[in-house]
Amino acid sequence: MPASRPQSTDLPAERAVPARATAWAVLAWVVAWVMLRLSLSEALKWDYGEQMLWSQHLAWGYGPQPPLYTWLQWGANELLGPSVLALALLKGVLMILTLLFWLLAARIVMPAAWAPFAALGTLLLPVSVWIGVRDVTHTLLVSCSVAAFWWALLRQLQRPTAGGFVALGVAMAAAVLSKYNAVLVIAAALLAAASLPAPRRALRAPGSLWTPLVAAALLAPHAAWVWSNWGRATAETLEKMQRGSASDSWLVGVLTGLGSLLPLLVATLLPWALALTWAFGAGVWRRGFGAAAAHRPLPPSWLGPLLARYVMMVLAGLLAMVLLGTTRFDGRWLHPLLACVPVLGFGWLVRETPGARARRRWWGLLTALAVLMLVLPAVDAWRDARRGTPERFNWPLALMARELRDAGYDGRSLIVADHLTLGGSLRIPFPHAPVVACDAAKKRSVACVAHHVQAARRAGQAWLLVAAEDEAPPAWWSAAAPLDETGPPLQQRALPYRGAGAGAAPMRFVFRWQPPPRDGQAKD
Repeated sequence: MPASRPQSTDLPAERAVPARATAWAVLAWVVAWVMLRLSLSEALKWDYGEQMLWSQHLAWGYGPQPPLYTWLQWGANELLGPSVLALALLKGVLMILTLLFWLLAARIVMPAAWAPFAALGTLLLPVSVWIGVRDVTHTLLVSCSVAAFWWALLRQLQRPTAGGFVALGVAMAAAVLSKYNAVLVIAAALLAAASLPAPRRALRAPGSLWTPLVAAALLAPHAAWVWSNWGRATAETLEKMQRGSASDSWLVGVLTGLGSLLPLLVATLLPWALALTWAFGAGVWRRGFGAAAAHRPLPPSWLGPLLARYVMMVLAGLLAMVLLGTTRFDGRWLHPLLACVPVLGFGWLVRETPGARARRRWWGLLTALAVLMLVLPAVDAWRDARRGTPERFNWPLALMARELRDAGYDGRSLIVADHLTLGGSLRIPFPHAPVVACDAAKKRSVACVAHHVQAARRAGQAWLLVAAEDEAPPAWWSAAAPLDETGPPLQQRALPYRGAGAGAAPMRFVFRWQPPPRDGQAKD
């Protein structure tokens, strides 16, 4: 039988971490973050712009990323309209759920009063801070769904039930539909659990077949889409995973891959390890591998081996990727693979009641991080504009929309933008307009623009071409479609960036608004 749950030992009242107080603190921080994002800018960066475009309709797949985040964003847009509020609120909810799932997972393997120490420790991973600072989507969702997966798995290892196996299957499917690197998390965790006697018995308990059946049923429609759209689903990701010359030897490729992977592995876990050492003392590492302190019971006997074997499985998977030709890694890709370490590692290593100094240092560090995650986005855009290097976040979107309306745009006709960030941003002031993005940097941009413009002309519909941050139209503009020379001419505008100082270079954009043909005018 699986090891019984360790007897919960409550901390003395002055040492406990009230769950309600922790929950209110997290909620207050998320509300502050949402309000800050609403106040900063209506313009969107890459991930948010992508979601604003993709969430115009529901589909089994959209491109190189799985569809779950887009489905959630579609729902938020239906409820609140396509807006920064819908984007920020969805992200805020996911940040809360991520910490909640880690808190629930921590309560399984340690005394309940200790769980907030471990769960909030996941914020010490660098990508967690980056998620809070940037307009991030899929990395946040996979972090949330991986936390849900670990909670469901640990609960089953401790006390398996048929309903728990269904929940585990749902969590597995949600993780894969969030980001594909979750496959390695799931495979490594299940293999590590199956290699240990007690967890293996738990995974074989009555009802265990529900997990693969539920996961397969939920993943089947998207899997069919990936099979039919293999190039769209994989080409961009595979390109990101490669760097260097195609003529490089296999050994050079392996050394390049290891040179990319190893520093990121260290950078991912080092801040948490240093913080744990600083707060609890260097002895925490010796106590974790030694006998239990008298102040608390042992964690489940399988916890340490499970974590160690899981990490080894993950490292083996990453090494296999290097040997098969992956030469470039990203901290965002490694984050969900190692996000369980602060929770499981805390439960394994910390063997005695956190003292006053440890609590003070731990919460002080987390508070500083929380403040930093609010300050950085608040000053980032302003700093860039003042330095003369404005980002798309500094676009004067409201002024752009007013210029387009003054030029005659009706707010409902097709918009063809030269980049997804511009297209996604324009959905904010024009929520009723269909928007497409034909990336000027990609080879098929000419064909993309021609397809949409000519389709609108054949249907007798109006259309708007827009390109941003160009003093002249992109090279594909005139070649993209046989534009009606009797229509309105190309127009150019220059507007001040948000936050820019006096004398700073303006933000330039060009557009052409083609009204619908007059009654009786022939269509192409």
